Amino acid sequence: MLASPHVIADAVTDWNQRAGDIVVNANIGPLPAERALAIVQTSVYEAVNAITQRYPISDVKLQAAPGASIEAR
Repeated sequence: MLASPHVIADAVTDWNQRAGDIVVNANIGPLPAERALAIVQTSVYEAVNAITQRYPISDVKLQAAPGASIEAR
């Protein structure tokens, strides 16, 4: 018997879903949609990485506020 994988959504997947929904509802076409999604995902990556400092810092030098949480909405 195969067990179904347990999926847990987090702030990153929530933002991805929201951005995707906005792009679809805006009906803006593939190229502007790709650009908008890339901007959102880059922003999410930079914000989360400023908090977690899990990956090397890029050219953007962000500092998270003390007590900042990636789950903030």
